[in-house]
Amino acid sequence: MENLGLTQEQYWNEYRPIEIERYLTHLKVINHIYENDLGKVGLTKEEVDTMENENYVIDKIEEYLKSQIDIEYMDSELEKMLK
Repeated sequence: MENLGLTQEQYWNEYRPIEIERYLTHLKVINHIYENDLGKVGLTKEEVDTMENENYVIDKIEEYLKSQIDIEYMDSELEKMLK
């Protein structure tokens, strides 16, 4: 909170709800790609079902999303944390 320059009240009432909404939206996008568009990331449902490393699939989807979406960070400290 201190690094963001927010009071505890601002953090929990303004900042955190937005971050949670972004996180849940991100999960919905990952799930949608997993369920419908795995071919776009170079995987098939059969391959994924036999893989032991679930994180590999998520990493591939994340990689695909990063190549498709131009992200602009407004906070340089936040950008460092997320990279």
